[in-house]
Amino acid sequence: VPPSANLHIQGNAIISNQLSIGASQGSSNLHINGSMGVNFQIVSSNTTLSDSSYVLADSSSDNITLTLPYAGNVSGRVYHIKKITSNNQVLIQGGGAIDDNYQVPLNSGNLGSTMLVSRGSQHWNILSLSGNSNLTSYEITTLDGSDGVSGFVRHNDAHSFGAQVTVKNSGASSQYTRKGYIRFDISTLNVTASDASLELTIDLNDGSNTHTIYVYGLQDESLDNWDSSTILYDTAPGNDTTSGQSADTISGNAILIDSFTVSSGEAIGEVKSISGTTLANFINADTNGKITFMLGRSSNNSNENLGFQSEDDANPPKLIMTP
Repeated sequence: VPPSANLHIQGNAIISNQLSIGASQGSSNLHINGSMGVNFQIVSSNTTLSDSSYVLADSSSDNITLTLPYAGNVSGRVYHIKKITSNNQVLIQGGGAIDDNYQVPLNSGNLGSTMLVSRGSQHWNILSLSGNSNLTSYEITTLDGSDGVSGFVRHNDAHSFGAQVTVKNSGASSQYTRKGYIRFDISTLNVTASDASLELTIDLNDGSNTHTIYVYGLQDESLDNWDSSTILYDTAPGNDTTSGQSADTISGNAILIDSFTVSSGEAIGEVKSISGTTLANFINADTNGKITFMLGRSSNNSNENLGFQSEDDANPPKLIMTP
């Protein structure tokens, strides 16, 4: 590649001693007396970043997501990311936690930019940032971390995780009764929430009635390590097996956080949520980095199916925390 500056590097360079370019000496390991050229990458669609440290993100046609490499494999790497159009959003994610976030947005309506450095392990750190409204909230999904998962248990001791969070109440002893289980891995976050919300996206809704969904939180943290491949209805943590809708709030294993309704007219893709200080306080009380929610349905009707998107879908369960 013909150089366009006094120093032109295409790829990686490791310098163990002092290097002075354009001068006889310098005061740092690398001293440049002149201009410098670097390789850069222009992206206009969802991309996993690689060796190009300078990235120009063209979101003129649509929102795009830039996925960072795993921080532990590229310790010390720096990325300069610049949004070159005010249209749409550029979302930076993956590779571990970004400070205390799983995602950093460069919002629509401005020409945002950020500079990130990997400090190894599971962490990227933000060195500079503009165009994202000062990161007013922290968002994670069940895809983030190593222990996130969602699905359901069924009364006849069947279970399914990763495909759909299904909730059905056909009575306490019916084989058709299903309760949803959702676990978030928040072990890399360090945030005290003043407010929080849980978002679920409808994936199945074929009934003609309005259903109330109760959201419970698992308080006994010794039960948070349930295995999605072996969990059963009769022994599921915090489950009340005498009820088709409830969790075990009497013994203190679980707490009712909130509820929401889903009507027959609400379509696949619509987002349902709960929020407030009860949810925030439940999250803040966590000490093991794992948050488990249980979902139960009020209506007793085995012919009406209701489910929410899981890890196999575009919109898995999302937890949003506001400091």
